[in-house]
This record gives sequence, C-alpha cells and structure tokens, in this order.
Amino acid sequence: MTQPVSTTRRTLILLGAGLLVLAVITFAGSLAAFLGTKSAVAEVRSKSAPAVLEVLAARSALVQADTAAMTSFQTGGAELIGPGELYQSQLALAGQSLAQVAEHNVAGAQGSRTLQLVEGLVSVYSGSIARAAVAFRSSLGATDLWEGSRLMHSPGSGILAQLDTLVAVQRAALAQQDSTGWLDGLSPLWWLVPAAMLFVLILCTQWYLARRFRRRINFSLLAATLLLVLACVGMSQTFGAQRQVDAAVAELDTVTTQWQTQTARIAASGRVSLGAIFRERCGLKCGPTVRAAALPTSAGPAPTAAERGPAGTKLVNDHLAAAELDEPLGYLGLACLPAMALLIIIGLGRRLDEYWYRPA
Repeated sequence: MTQPVSTTRRTLILLGAGLLVLAVITFAGSLAAFLGTKSAVAEVRSKSAPAVLEVLAARSALVQADTAAMTSFQTGGAELIGPGELYQSQLALAGQSLAQVAEHNVAGAQGSRTLQLVEGLVSVYSGSIARAAVAFRSSLGATDLWEGSRLMHSPGSGILAQLDTLVAVQRAALAQQDSTGWLDGLSPLWWLVPAAMLFVLILCTQWYLARRFRRRINFSLLAATLLLVLACVGMSQTFGAQRQVDAAVAELDTVTTQWQTQTARIAASGRVSLGAIFRERCGLKCGPTVRAAALPTSAGPAPTAAERGPAGTKLVNDHLAAAELDEPLGYLGLACLPAMALLIIIGLGRRLDEYWYRPA
C-alpha cells in the first residue's frame, strides 16, 4: 500500500520556496536601489547642481564685468586703461564658468542651444565694449557702448535674460532627477516591500516550526532574521540620501533667488553709470531710444550679507556630500542577503529530513 505524503513536508517545501523567492527578490531590489541611488546622487553632485551654480556664477561675473566697464567709462579711466582690469578678469571668469556649464549641462539640446546663444552674445558684447574704449569720445564710441549695454540688459533677448532661461532649464532638469528614478520617494519600495514580506514569512515559519516540532526557536532562521535586519539597516541610508538631495535642491533655489537679487543690484549700479555717461554727453538732447530706456539715477541699497550668493553654495555642496552612500555599510548589507538565504536552506533542510517518509 502506498504511504501517504506528509502534508508537513509539503508545507515546509512551500515555506522554503516562498522564503527563497522573497530573498532573491529582496536582494535584486536592494542591489538595484543601492546602485541606482548611488549613481543618481553622483549625477546630481557632479553635474546637475554644478550646472545651475556655474550659470549663476557666469551671470554674476558678467554683471560685475559690465558694471566695472561702465564705471571705467564714467570716470574717464577708459581713455587710459580701457574697460579696466576688473572687467577683463570678470569676463574671463564668466568664460570659464560657461565652459563648465557646457561640460555639466543636463538640460539636453535646449540647454546647449541657449548656452551657444549666450556665448555668441558675450563675444559680440565684448567686441562692442572694446570698440567703445578705442573711440570713447566719439559718437561711434558712444553707440558701441550703448549697443554693448543693450546686449547685456535687453529684456527677453539680452545676455542676462538668456542666462535666466539657462538657469531655468538646468533647474528643471535637476527637479526631474530629484522627483523620478531612484531619487523618487517611492523608489525604496523596491526593496522595502519584499523585505517586509520576507520578515513576516520568517516569523510565520518560526511559529509553524515551534508548533509542529515542539521547539521554540530555529536558530538558523533566527540568524537569518538578524541578517535581514542588518541588510535593511544598510539599505536605510537610501532614505537619508533622498532627504539630503531634497534639502540641497531647496537650498539651491534659495541661493538662486538671493544671487539673482544680488546681481540685479550690481547691474543697477552699472546702469546708473551708463545713464550718467549719456546725460553728460547729450543731456536733454538724447534721442528717443536713450530716453525710452529710462536709465536709473540711483542703484538703491547695496547687497546685504544675508544674500549669500557664492557662500550659499557651500550649504548645497554639504547636503550633496552628506547624500553620498556609505559603500562599506551598503555592500555589507547586500552581502547579508545571500548568507540569509543559506541559513534559510539550512534551517528548513533539517526539518525536511525528519519528514521524508513520515505520514501526515
């Protein structure tokens, strides 16, 4: 007569299969989440955030160069030294920043097109200022000076307006990175859900073994549980990485606003100098173009220390540095999962051997 198959053995096989399947899924999700988050943070830290900061640096340098040039023309120094050393150094600094933007650009074709347009406009602008310095006292020199200022400040199409557009597209690309992929707030579910299911199933298996075999603890499964907890501790740093990136993006928005406010005040100072030049040149006889520009007669209050500008970038970089994953801890957590699977096999294998021929 055929001996009946033990339902206990069948149950143990099903529990073991379920545990191993969940262990594999947990390992795969954890590995993907760890490597994906690590790569995403590195992308933000090395390219996306620097792209925004370099555009802001280029904008600030160009505003300072323009203001220095207008001050030099107003004081008459342009006849001796041209636009001045500060103008030259800030223009060179702007060129370096724009080169860095080209290297770090994450806004795709739109970012590249806007950057190329800005570089072209800067080249034309510097040429206008150079010609104005050569023929400063002539009407041609005044025309070149006016043309250079128009290229810099023209609403919607000037260099500063194009840089604002470039900041916006780079910032939009950064926001896309921060809200999708492995930086999305829901991405940890790829490892957290199967890990939670695995934890519950291990506890259920412990309970079943204790009830069926009259033994309170299966030490192999207990060790497997501890390894699962260690793996989750290692993976929990992905939550911290996401929070730090979010904080960096928020701080970057603050820095952008403050830096733009600061450079706007510096730009206003340059426009005051330009207005003084043309009021001295033509006074009430200035043409409609100059009158329509409504050049200011005062620049308003100077930038305050609260407008952090470049100093605020340190906070952004600090948050991004804190977002870097601890590789030894992460890889140690990942290594716990295969060891956990081995302990599950050992823990259930011994009980399976006891029920190889037993009836239900």
